[in-house]
Parts: sequence; C-alpha cells; structure tokens
Amino acid sequence: MHSAGDAQDVAGYWVAIINLDGLEESLQGLGDSRIIFADHNGIEIADSAHDPSQARAELRSFSGLQSVQQALAGNTGSLVETIDGKSMTVHYAPVKAYPHTWAVILAEPSQ
Repeated sequence: MHSAGDAQDVAGYWVAIINLDGLEESLQGLGDSRIIFADHNGIEIADSAHDPSQARAELRSFSGLQSVQQALAGNTGSLVETIDGKSMTVHYAPVKAYPHTWAVILAEPSQ
C-alpha cells in the first residue's frame, strides 16, 4: 500500500491468508481440464490435478513451462505445450499479488 503523497513511500502491507485446500477443492471436477496457480517463482500454489484429501509431500515447480514463464512476465495468451506427458492447449494470464505477479493456467487436452 502506498501513501497518497508519494507513490514510492510504502505506508503498509496487506496480507492475505489463503486456504489452499479449500481452493483446490473448489477446482475439482474439471474432467480432463486443469487449472494451476503458480507463485512468482513458478511454484505451485494450487493445482486441480492434486487430490486435496492426500497430504502434499512437497510443492511442485512449474517454472519450466513456457505458459508460466509468459504469465509471470505479464503476458496473456495461449499455446500448446506438454504437461505431465500430455499435449495440452494452455491459456495463461498474470495475476497481480502485490508486489509480485503470479500465474494462472487453464490447460485442456489438445485435439
């Protein structure tokens, strides 16, 4: 948050707590489609392919995906790329999570 006087002065920070299990539960039931949220480092925040009833051993990096790289660079678009060995049509967009940019990915099986 910036003060009204000077856009460079930080007046405070806004912090949010995200229920990741609840987010992943809400993403279930997409069939063959998949939604992935990745943080500013390309690390998974939520993935509709993850079963929320199973404990997560570690967070997965999606930083190698071109779609994630493009979204983190502030771009929106679509492309075809391989995710977990499957050819997917991927739609990507940046999400501002001040002060960072996160990525949201919608992947659908390629025809």
